[in-house]
Amino acid sequence: MYDEPTSGLDWETMRGHYHAKRMLEVAASGNHSILLVGPPKAGKAVMARSLTTILPECPFIAPQPHTDSFSAAIEQARGGILFLQDLEQWDDPSLALLRETVARQPGLFLLVATARYCPCGNYSDAVQDCTCFTVAVEAHQERLRETVYACFAIEAQIPSVNRDLASRRPDEPSRAVRERVAAARLIQCQHNGEARLNSALSLPEVEERSPMDSPAQKLLAAAHAQLPLTPEQGLFLLQVARTVADLASGYRTVPCVQANHLAEAICYRPRWTRGTK
Repeated sequence: MYDEPTSGLDWETMRGHYHAKRMLEVAASGNHSILLVGPPKAGKAVMARSLTTILPECPFIAPQPHTDSFSAAIEQARGGILFLQDLEQWDDPSLALLRETVARQPGLFLLVATARYCPCGNYSDAVQDCTCFTVAVEAHQERLRETVYACFAIEAQIPSVNRDLASRRPDEPSRAVRERVAAARLIQCQHNGEARLNSALSLPEVEERSPMDSPAQKLLAAAHAQLPLTPEQGLFLLQVARTVADLASGYRTVPCVQANHLAEAICYRPRWTRGTK
Protein backbone atom coordinates (compact mmCIF):
# COMPACT_ATOMS: atom_id res chain seq x y z
CA MET A 1 0.00 0.00 0.00
CA TYR A 2 2.94 2.31 0.55
CA ASP A 3 5.94 3.42 -1.49
CA GLU A 4 7.17 0.96 -4.08
CA PRO A 5 10.66 0.57 -5.62
CA THR A 6 11.28 2.59 -8.77
CA SER A 7 14.00 0.37 -10.27
CA GLY A 8 13.20 -0.44 -13.89
CA LEU A 9 10.74 2.44 -14.17
CA ASP A 10 13.07 5.07 -15.64
CA TRP A 11 11.62 6.44 -18.85
CA GLU A 12 14.91 5.93 -20.67
CA THR A 13 14.51 2.16 -20.32
CA MET A 14 10.69 2.15 -20.65
CA ARG A 15 10.77 2.54 -24.40
CA GLY A 16 7.97 4.14 -26.43
CA HIS A 17 4.45 5.22 -25.51
CA TYR A 18 5.53 8.80 -26.23
CA HIS A 19 2.01 10.23 -26.25
CA ALA A 20 1.13 8.64 -22.91
CA LYS A 21 4.43 9.85 -21.43
CA ARG A 22 3.60 13.41 -22.45
CA MET A 23 0.23 13.11 -20.72
CA LEU A 24 1.92 11.77 -17.59
CA GLU A 25 4.35 14.70 -17.66
CA VAL A 26 1.46 17.18 -17.84
CA ALA A 27 -0.40 15.31 -15.08
CA ALA A 28 2.66 15.35 -12.81
CA SER A 29 3.35 19.02 -13.49
CA GLY A 30 -0.09 20.26 -12.46
CA ASN A 31 -1.16 17.40 -10.19
CA HIS A 32 -3.91 16.55 -12.68
CA SER A 33 -5.74 13.26 -12.27
CA ILE A 34 -5.08 10.79 -15.08
CA LEU A 35 -6.81 7.59 -16.18
CA LEU A 36 -4.78 5.02 -18.13
CA VAL A 37 -7.06 2.85 -20.26
CA GLY A 38 -6.23 -0.23 -22.29
CA PRO A 39 -6.28 -4.02 -22.54
CA PRO A 40 -4.74 -6.39 -19.98
CA LYS A 41 -0.94 -6.59 -19.88
CA ALA A 42 -0.50 -3.43 -21.98
CA GLY A 43 1.66 -1.84 -19.26
CA LYS A 44 -0.87 0.53 -17.68
CA ALA A 45 0.19 -0.16 -14.09
CA VAL A 46 3.88 0.17 -14.95
CA MET A 47 3.24 3.51 -16.61
CA ALA A 48 1.33 4.66 -13.53
CA ARG A 49 4.13 3.66 -11.17
CA SER A 50 6.70 5.39 -13.36
CA LEU A 51 5.22 8.71 -12.19
CA THR A 52 7.39 8.31 -9.09
CA THR A 53 10.49 8.80 -11.26
CA ILE A 54 9.44 12.20 -12.64
CA LEU A 55 8.12 13.72 -9.41
CA PRO A 56 9.83 14.91 -6.24
CA GLU A 57 9.89 12.21 -3.59
CA CYS A 58 6.35 11.67 -2.36
CA PRO A 59 4.21 8.85 -0.99
CA PHE A 60 2.78 6.37 -3.50
CA ILE A 61 -0.36 4.88 -1.99
CA ALA A 62 -1.89 1.91 -3.79
CA PRO A 63 -4.84 0.52 -1.82
CA GLN A 64 -6.61 -2.66 -2.87
CA PRO A 65 -10.30 -2.79 -3.82
CA HIS A 66 -12.86 -4.45 -1.55
CA THR A 67 -11.17 -3.29 1.64
CA ASP A 68 -12.43 -1.11 4.50
CA SER A 69 -9.35 1.14 4.52
CA PHE A 70 -10.03 3.31 1.47
CA SER A 71 -10.73 6.45 3.52
CA ALA A 72 -7.44 5.91 5.38
CA ALA A 73 -5.61 5.49 2.06
CA ILE A 74 -7.03 8.79 0.83
CA GLU A 75 -5.66 10.56 3.88
CA GLN A 76 -2.27 8.84 3.56
CA ALA A 77 -2.01 9.93 -0.08
CA ARG A 78 -2.25 13.61 0.87
CA GLY A 79 0.50 15.44 -1.02
CA GLY A 80 1.43 12.28 -2.91
CA ILE A 81 0.04 9.81 -5.44
CA LEU A 82 -3.13 7.77 -4.98
CA PHE A 83 -3.07 4.82 -7.40
CA LEU A 84 -6.25 2.85 -8.05
CA GLN A 85 -5.54 -0.17 -10.21
CA ASP A 86 -8.44 -1.63 -12.21
CA LEU A 87 -11.00 1.06 -11.44
CA GLU A 88 -13.81 -1.25 -12.53
CA GLN A 89 -13.11 -3.51 -9.54
CA TRP A 90 -13.83 -0.77 -7.00
CA ASP A 91 -17.26 -0.87 -5.41
CA ASP A 92 -19.82 1.92 -5.70
CA PRO A 93 -19.36 3.30 -2.15
CA SER A 94 -15.61 3.67 -2.76
CA LEU A 95 -16.19 5.42 -6.08
CA ALA A 96 -18.70 7.73 -4.40
CA LEU A 97 -16.15 8.59 -1.71
CA LEU A 98 -13.58 9.29 -4.40
CA ARG A 99 -15.94 11.67 -6.22
CA GLU A 100 -16.76 13.45 -2.97
CA THR A 101 -13.10 13.85 -2.03
CA VAL A 102 -12.10 15.21 -5.45
CA ALA A 103 -15.00 17.69 -5.36
CA ARG A 104 -14.36 18.92 -1.82
CA GLN A 105 -10.55 18.84 -1.74
CA PRO A 106 -9.22 19.42 -5.27
CA GLY A 107 -5.51 18.87 -5.62
CA LEU A 108 -5.29 16.89 -2.38
CA PHE A 109 -3.27 14.20 -4.18
CA LEU A 110 -2.31 13.15 -7.67
CA LEU A 111 -4.97 10.61 -8.64
CA VAL A 112 -3.93 7.98 -11.16
CA ALA A 113 -5.95 4.93 -12.08
CA THR A 114 -6.10 2.17 -14.67
CA ALA A 115 -9.22 0.84 -16.32
CA ARG A 116 -10.60 -1.18 -19.24
CA TYR A 117 -13.21 -0.06 -21.77
CA CYS A 118 -15.05 -3.37 -21.42
CA PRO A 119 -15.05 -6.48 -19.20
CA CYS A 120 -12.49 -8.36 -21.33
CA GLY A 121 -10.43 -5.22 -21.85
CA ASN A 122 -9.95 -5.44 -25.62
CA TYR A 123 -12.70 -3.05 -26.69
CA SER A 124 -11.36 -0.49 -29.23
CA ASP A 125 -7.92 -2.19 -29.25
CA ALA A 126 -6.40 -2.25 -32.73
CA VAL A 127 -4.98 -5.76 -32.41
CA GLN A 128 -7.02 -7.88 -30.02
CA ASP A 129 -10.70 -8.62 -30.57
CA CYS A 130 -13.27 -7.80 -27.91
CA THR A 131 -15.34 -10.83 -26.86
CA CYS A 132 -17.96 -8.88 -24.90
CA PHE A 133 -21.60 -8.44 -25.88
CA THR A 134 -22.57 -4.84 -26.67
CA VAL A 135 -24.89 -4.70 -23.66
CA ALA A 136 -21.99 -5.73 -21.40
CA VAL A 137 -19.76 -3.00 -22.84
CA GLU A 138 -22.46 -0.37 -22.35
CA ALA A 139 -23.14 -1.46 -18.76
CA HIS A 140 -19.40 -1.49 -17.97
CA GLN A 141 -18.87 2.02 -19.32
CA GLU A 142 -22.07 3.40 -17.82
CA ARG A 143 -21.11 2.27 -14.30
CA LEU A 144 -17.83 4.19 -14.37
CA ARG A 145 -18.87 7.17 -16.48
CA GLU A 146 -19.83 9.48 -13.62
CA THR A 147 -16.59 8.78 -11.77
CA VAL A 148 -14.45 9.24 -14.89
CA TYR A 149 -15.94 12.61 -15.79
CA ALA A 150 -16.09 13.87 -12.20
CA CYS A 151 -12.60 12.82 -11.14
CA PHE A 152 -10.23 12.61 -14.11
CA ALA A 153 -8.77 15.50 -16.10
CA ILE A 154 -6.75 13.36 -18.52
CA GLU A 155 -7.38 10.04 -20.22
CA ALA A 156 -4.48 8.20 -21.86
CA GLN A 157 -4.87 5.11 -24.01
CA ILE A 158 -2.24 2.39 -23.59
CA PRO A 159 -2.63 0.03 -26.57
CA SER A 160 -1.63 -3.62 -26.50
CA VAL A 161 1.07 -3.04 -29.11
CA ASN A 162 3.65 -0.33 -28.41
CA ARG A 163 4.20 0.82 -31.99
CA ASP A 164 6.70 3.47 -30.86
CA LEU A 165 9.25 0.70 -30.32
CA ALA A 166 9.92 0.74 -34.07
CA SER A 167 10.89 4.41 -33.89
CA ARG A 168 14.48 5.56 -33.74
CA ARG A 169 13.48 8.43 -31.50
CA PRO A 170 15.48 8.21 -28.25
CA ASP A 171 13.67 8.00 -24.94
CA GLU A 172 14.39 10.74 -22.41
CA PRO A 173 15.66 9.74 -18.98
CA SER A 174 13.28 10.44 -16.13
CA ARG A 175 15.65 12.99 -14.60
CA ALA A 176 15.28 15.27 -17.66
CA VAL A 177 11.50 15.13 -17.44
CA ARG A 178 11.65 15.61 -13.67
CA GLU A 179 13.50 18.92 -14.17
CA ARG A 180 10.73 20.25 -16.40
CA VAL A 181 8.07 19.05 -13.98
CA ALA A 182 9.83 20.72 -11.05
CA ALA A 183 10.15 24.01 -12.98
CA ALA A 184 6.46 24.00 -13.91
CA ARG A 185 5.41 23.23 -10.34
CA LEU A 186 7.60 26.07 -9.03
CA ILE A 187 5.96 28.52 -11.44
CA GLN A 188 2.53 27.44 -10.23
CA CYS A 189 3.38 27.78 -6.54
CA GLN A 190 4.69 31.29 -7.17
CA HIS A 191 1.79 32.32 -9.39
CA ASN A 192 -1.07 30.65 -7.49
CA GLY A 193 0.06 31.38 -3.95
CA GLU A 194 -0.10 29.14 -0.90
CA ALA A 195 2.07 26.58 -2.75
CA ARG A 196 -0.95 25.44 -4.78
CA LEU A 197 -0.73 23.66 -8.10
CA ASN A 198 -3.14 24.25 -10.98
CA SER A 199 -5.39 21.31 -10.10
CA ALA A 200 -6.34 23.05 -6.84
CA LEU A 201 -7.65 26.22 -8.49
CA SER A 202 -11.36 27.00 -8.56
CA LEU A 203 -13.05 28.16 -11.77
CA PRO A 204 -12.92 31.88 -10.83
CA GLU A 205 -9.25 31.51 -9.85
CA VAL A 206 -8.18 29.73 -13.00
CA GLU A 207 -10.07 32.24 -15.17
CA GLU A 208 -8.45 35.17 -13.33
CA ARG A 209 -4.92 33.76 -13.25
CA SER A 210 -4.93 32.13 -16.69
CA PRO A 211 -6.06 34.76 -19.21
CA MET A 212 -6.39 33.53 -22.80
CA ASP A 213 -5.43 35.24 -26.04
CA SER A 214 -8.12 35.81 -28.66
CA PRO A 215 -7.55 32.56 -30.66
CA ALA A 216 -7.70 30.53 -27.44
CA GLN A 217 -10.95 32.25 -26.43
CA LYS A 218 -12.51 31.33 -29.78
CA LEU A 219 -11.32 27.75 -29.44
CA LEU A 220 -12.75 27.51 -25.94
CA ALA A 221 -16.12 28.78 -27.13
CA ALA A 222 -16.11 26.20 -29.92
CA ALA A 223 -15.20 23.43 -27.47
CA HIS A 224 -18.13 24.29 -25.21
CA ALA A 225 -20.47 24.42 -28.21
CA GLN A 226 -19.38 21.14 -29.77
CA LEU A 227 -18.13 18.90 -26.95
CA PRO A 228 -20.14 17.28 -24.13
CA LEU A 229 -18.25 19.07 -21.36
CA THR A 230 -19.59 18.64 -17.83
CA PRO A 231 -18.89 21.48 -15.37
CA GLU A 232 -16.06 19.40 -13.88
CA GLN A 233 -14.58 18.71 -17.30
CA GLY A 234 -14.81 22.39 -18.23
CA LEU A 235 -12.73 23.28 -15.17
CA PHE A 236 -10.26 20.44 -15.76
CA LEU A 237 -9.78 21.67 -19.33
CA LEU A 238 -8.75 25.15 -18.19
CA GLN A 239 -6.49 23.78 -15.45
CA VAL A 240 -4.67 21.44 -17.85
CA ALA A 241 -4.29 24.18 -20.47
CA ARG A 242 -2.65 26.38 -17.82
CA THR A 243 -0.20 23.59 -16.99
CA VAL A 244 0.66 23.02 -20.65
CA ALA A 245 1.41 26.75 -20.86
CA ASP A 246 3.57 26.55 -17.72
CA LEU A 247 5.58 23.69 -19.20
CA ALA A 248 6.13 25.69 -22.36
CA SER A 249 7.38 28.69 -20.41
CA GLY A 250 10.52 27.13 -18.94
CA TYR A 251 11.37 29.15 -15.85
CA ARG A 252 9.11 32.16 -16.40
CA THR A 253 5.39 32.77 -16.12
CA VAL A 254 3.45 32.76 -19.38
CA PRO A 255 1.30 35.92 -19.68
CA CYS A 256 -1.65 34.06 -21.23
CA VAL A 257 -2.87 30.66 -22.39
CA GLN A 258 -2.55 30.33 -26.15
CA ALA A 259 -4.66 28.31 -28.57
CA ASN A 260 -2.04 25.57 -28.92
CA HIS A 261 -1.97 25.09 -25.14
CA LEU A 262 -5.76 24.75 -25.02
CA ALA A 263 -5.82 22.47 -28.07
CA GLU A 264 -3.44 20.06 -26.36
CA ALA A 265 -5.62 20.04 -23.24
CA ILE A 266 -8.70 19.30 -25.36
CA CYS A 267 -6.93 16.28 -26.85
CA TYR A 268 -6.29 14.94 -23.35
CA ARG A 269 -9.86 15.19 -22.02
CA PRO A 270 -11.58 11.92 -21.05
CA ARG A 271 -13.61 10.29 -23.82
CA TRP A 272 -14.79 7.33 -21.86
CA THR A 273 -17.56 6.21 -24.23
CA ARG A 274 -16.03 4.80 -27.39
CA GLY A 275 -19.18 4.44 -29.49
CA THR A 276 -20.61 1.14 -30.75
CA LYS A 277 -18.73 -1.94 -31.84
